[in-house]
Formats: sequence, structure tokens, C-alpha cells
Amino acid sequence: MRLKTLDKTTMDETTAVKSFRLAAEQGNANAQYNLGVMYQQGWGVPRDYKKAVKWFRLAAEQGDAYAQNKLGLMYQQGWGVPQDDKTAVKSFRLAAEQGDADAQYNLGVMYQQGWGVPR
Repeated sequence: MRLKTLDKTTMDETTAVKSFRLAAEQGNANAQYNLGVMYQQGWGVPRDYKKAVKWFRLAAEQGDAYAQNKLGLMYQQGWGVPQDDKTAVKSFRLAAEQGDADAQYNLGVMYQQGWGVPR
């Protein structure tokens, strides 16, 4: 299950965090991504961008395109990490090359604006 929003009919936020953490700590990239979303949004835990980045990075290192895109957004915005357009572009590109439409859009914006790459 990939989170864009939490389906409150199937599980409450606290239970979701516990379930995702168990799987994430065992190296499950999908759970790492979802736990990152929970921290990014403040669902079931206090909002914590540094923890979100930690979990997105772990999933991204396993090749998870959703996490690579989210990590790019974190760097683009400077949430939980120093703002760094070049690192954002690298993350967006990794996800975009896997066919992630959101990352393709985000990478296009970076080129359009000349952020981290020549315009």
C-alpha cells in the first residue's frame, strides 16, 4: 500500500505508524516510504522532516521511485535537510527515469526554472 492519504477506514494513524515502523526497520522499502510520509505529514507522529528524510533516503537507496521523488522534494524545499537544488535534481532524475510521472514533472520544473540545472 502506497500512501498519498491515509485510509482512515482501514487503520488509525497510530496503528499505521507502528505497522510501518516494524516493516521499515526490517528493510521494507514500501514501509520506509510510508513511514516517511507519516513523518512528513505529521500523521500519527509529530511532524518531523528529519525523520521523514531518513526514511525516504533508506527507501530511495533501494531504488524506490516514490521515495526518490519525495527525497527530491525535501531537498528542493529544504525540509529536514539543507536546501540543495542539485541534489533535488539527482533524486528527481532517478525517479523520473523509472517512469514516475510526479518526478518527471518535478524535474521539468527544475529545468524550466533553472534550479540546479541550466535553464
